[in-house]
Amino acid sequence: MKRIILFLIVYAFYIVEVSARNNLSGRYYAESGVYIEIKDKNFKLIMPNNAINGWNSEIMAEGTINKIGDSFLELNTNKNPIIEALKNLNITQTQESISIPNDSIKVKFLIPYQRGKLKILVFTNTSKIFSLNYSMTVNEINIPKDTKSISFYISPDFIKAHTTDGIFYGIVGLDSMQEYQIQKNINFIKIEIPDITNSFFETYYIRGDYARMTKDGIIWKGIIYRKSLK
Repeated sequence: MKRIILFLIVYAFYIVEVSARNNLSGRYYAESGVYIEIKDKNFKLIMPNNAINGWNSEIMAEGTINKIGDSFLELNTNKNPIIEALKNLNITQTQESISIPNDSIKVKFLIPYQRGKLKILVFTNTSKIFSLNYSMTVNEINIPKDTKSISFYISPDFIKAHTTDGIFYGIVGLDSMQEYQIQKNINFIKIEIPDITNSFFETYYIRGDYARMTKDGIIWKGIIYRKSLK
């Protein structure tokens, strides 16, 4: 009888531990105060008081989390920021009566980013490259009138690392990934990219990243996150 009781006690503890490991929902805190919030199969990486530390948003990553076997988790952010930005990009080509040199086409960028300057490189079909140090007040550049197509690359003048070791897990630049054909008889091109907000170049972009489960938490990117009992 004693052996049966002992077996039942051990089995009960085993069931409780397995149940706890299977139930990922909750908050997992690092010593720094950064925490991972998990609800069902969704997670958020949250850095409280981020504004004090020079960040724009407290939510640094948001996506899905799935168990891989008994010991590992796979994390993926919900969307590819570059694909989303290009999908929502809008280009308008018109003939304007404003003062534009006859031998030029004016290209104007409209981007809500305000955390500093952006370096914009405009590439033409003639292999010429034009550079613009973009700000809210300096947002135009002239290219030759005979240009047939353009592409561009946008990057911030400064990127803040995510770790004290200088590691960065986000997007370092936006490549147009295609050439945009220029229509005939136009002298003005407006390129609107609403997705490049102040947080575009600071949030994590994660695809197929792995974390290890422990008895009381998660180890991700070398950082231990312990599950809160509250």
